[in-house]
This record gives sequence, C-alpha cells and structure tokens, in this order.
Amino acid sequence: MLWIYIRSGLSDHIDHRSYEAQGIALLPQVHEGPAVRQMEAKGIRTNKGDLNRWIKATNALACFQYYVKHAGVFKTRFDVI
Repeated sequence: MLWIYIRSGLSDHIDHRSYEAQGIALLPQVHEGPAVRQMEAKGIRTNKGDLNRWIKATNALACFQYYVKHAGVFKTRFDVI
C-alpha cells in the first residue's frame, strides 16, 4: 500500500485521521481483538475475520483499479488510435 502514498504525494508517516479525511478511497478494517485473532489462528472463521478478508479484497481491487487508471498499464495498441 505504500506505493499509493508515494504516487499520490502523501507522506508515509502514521496519520490519526480516517481514510476519508485523508482523501484515500479505501475501506478501513475492523479491529479484531486478541480473542478473534486467536480463533482465526486456530483456523476458526469469525464474522470479523470474514469482514476483514472482504475489506482487504475490496481494497486490493480498488488499488488495482487506481493503478490501471493512473499508471496507464494494460493499454493495447488500439487505445492510442
């Protein structure tokens, strides 16, 4: 995720503001806590764990779409016509 900060000109320091306040179009993850982390480590799926996995996948897709849009990758020779 650091490349998003670098490409957007943001600093890589810790910021207490929400993603929305920082102008970052990502979903924040839910705090799981030690009990949920222990259950997940044992292979027991939890609602919070499932939600965070969905958020991670959604954010990865958003990052990929941002990269494609702004870096201009995956363009074919027909895109320049």
